[in-house]
Amino acid sequence: MERSSGGASSWRPPTLSPVKEPPLVTGEDIELALRAAESLAAEADLVDHQDDITRIWASMATAVILSAAALTAALLSDHIKAVGVRVFGIIAVVILLGSVAAFLWWLARASFKPKSSQLRLSLAQDIVGIVREVMLDVAEREGWSYLRLQATKNRISAFPPTATVSKKGRGGFF
Repeated sequence: MERSSGGASSWRPPTLSPVKEPPLVTGEDIELALRAAESLAAEADLVDHQDDITRIWASMATAVILSAAALTAALLSDHIKAVGVRVFGIIAVVILLGSVAAFLWWLARASFKPKSSQLRLSLAQDIVGIVREVMLDVAEREGWSYLRLQATKNRISAFPPTATVSKKGRGGFF
């Protein structure tokens, strides 16, 4: 590059394009976000309900196995010789202990793995937290009616504040 000796430089700084503002949040955006959060919360409730049903069935199966073994031992104890009763009793106890241990292992495994319902509910909480931050500004800017504002506040109030969200405690196995 040649330099001119005549004083002024021909170099000019590049012109920067103006920074574009992100689009403003609209009432429609808030509505879509609340629908998504409500859908996620409903899915989380459904998953929790299905888990509860599974636990009930597992508990009932264990109770039936225990009852059947106890009833069989009681009915057969009069008809089998003493040695046979002992052998049958040992087999029954092993089956009972095995089924109880398998049930407790299943419950422990289920209670310590992260639940998809907790993840869904956490995501819903995050969405509602964002909506809480922008709702009043959007309502003022768009001139929402009192009814629309209160209805939206009521929908938001169905979700506890994000800071208080915790995993659904089951107090051990249940």
